[in-house]
Amino acid sequence: MNLYGALDKINETHDAAGLWNFVADYMGAQSVPAYVYHHLPAPGAIDYYDQFFVKKSIGEAPSQLCDLVHDYFTSNFRDSARSMEKVQHWKNCCTVDRLSDQGEVISTQSVSGVTLPVHGPGGRNGCFSIVLPSHQTECENFDLRKVKWLCQSAHQTYCKILIENNMDMPKLTPREIEILSWMALGKTNNEIAICLDISTHTVSTYTRRIFLKTNTADRTSASLYGISNGLLKL
Repeated sequence: MNLYGALDKINETHDAAGLWNFVADYMGAQSVPAYVYHHLPAPGAIDYYDQFFVKKSIGEAPSQLCDLVHDYFTSNFRDSARSMEKVQHWKNCCTVDRLSDQGEVISTQSVSGVTLPVHGPGGRNGCFSIVLPSHQTECENFDLRKVKWLCQSAHQTYCKILIENNMDMPKLTPREIEILSWMALGKTNNEIAICLDISTHTVSTYTRRIFLKTNTADRTSASLYGISNGLLKL
């Protein structure tokens, strides 16, 4: 399947399991032996997948390869992952032993790869850490440009799935969303009252309800919640 067909397939996917299985198939066609995906919701986002990650070993790659890549990401990129802008290349970061059925070491492989930042709605960012092909014949199948496009599309689709399926997300009324949008623009309760031609006391009541529903304690966190969960478009 060419890149455009793969992107169309991803955009049409509505379940997480199907999404990650398809990504693994495409990565395998690119001779990628393993990848790890980290989903990093923006501060204020409420869902059940905070710091969620997917680990996939492809083909005959040993499962421990993903564990090594996950540990490498956690040690080197975890703190900077939310603000990462450029592809991070890592070479010979660790080694993995290929074992026989009897548990004997057959070969030892140095692992090299890249970590790709991906960006979603409302600051929901993520990273794909991808093990690069180790053999020259496999490298000829690998196209980093195509993989970057695929990863970005997969991340955006996954964000959409999370938002669509997050049934426990508190429901704000249209009026509460309107108040929240003014809060996100930095307006005080008195200024919001003037804009909406209502009393400051009424705005304060709405503000308390918004804090309660979004499980936040201040205007900045509530605004981040609204942006991250697609309630506000600034």
